[in-house]
Amino acid sequence: MYQEAKRVKQGLQTIDQRFEPLASWISQEYSVSVLHISRKFQRHSKKLSLYIYLNSNEDKTTLYQGGQDWKEKDVDKETAIAHKYIELASKQKPVINLQFHTIFNRLPIRDDIYVVYFSLEESAVSEANESIPREKIDTLQRAFADNRIWLFSRCFYSTTLFVFTDEQKAELKKEAIFKTIEDSYFDLLKQYDEFNYWTRHRFGLHIQSKETLDRNHEGSFFYYYR
Repeated sequence: MYQEAKRVKQGLQTIDQRFEPLASWISQEYSVSVLHISRKFQRHSKKLSLYIYLNSNEDKTTLYQGGQDWKEKDVDKETAIAHKYIELASKQKPVINLQFHTIFNRLPIRDDIYVVYFSLEESAVSEANESIPREKIDTLQRAFADNRIWLFSRCFYSTTLFVFTDEQKAELKKEAIFKTIEDSYFDLLKQYDEFNYWTRHRFGLHIQSKETLDRNHEGSFFYYYR
C-alpha cells in the first residue's frame, strides 16, 4: 500500500476510481489528504479491513483522539467513515467488496468493518533516512576526524551517533561540535527527502556509547533496537 500511495503523491497514478468518492468525502469532511484506499476481507475474523493511506502524520492524528502516539481512534469518525463506505458500496456495480458479498450474500454492516489508518509521512521519513548510501555517511564521519566517533547507526527514521565510551558520550553531548554533526547529517538526509517531510526542528541525533552497547545489549544492534 505504501508504494501505491507514494506513486499517487508522485503524480504517477491516481487513486482507485472505486474508492475516489470515499477518499474525497473523507478529505473534505475532516480536512485531511487521502492518497490511497484499499480493502481486504479477513477470513479469520470475518471482517472487512478498510485501509486508508493519508498524506501526513498530522492527517492521521486528526482521525485519532489527539496526540501522535495514535493509541486511541476517534470512534465517531471511524463509524462515520464505515457508514459512508457502506453507502457508497451499495451503489457500486459490482460492489467494491465482492469477496465479502460472495461469502455472505449481503453488503457489510458497521460491525463488519475495521478501519485502519496509515500515513505516507510515517514511512517516507524512514525511507529517506535508510536511502542514504553507507559510503556517504562514512565520508561524513571522516570529515569530522573525531576519534571519539565509532559509527552512525540507523533504524528506520532514527539515527544514533555511537562513541566508544560512556565518558565520551557525556562530554560530546555538551560540545558545540555535536550540533555541527547534527546539522551536517540533516543536510545529507535532506538530499533523500523526496517529499520534504523532514524539518530541522523534528530531527535530532541520538547519542550512545559502544561501552553501553557491549554492557547492556551483548554488543548487538538487534538487541539494542528491539
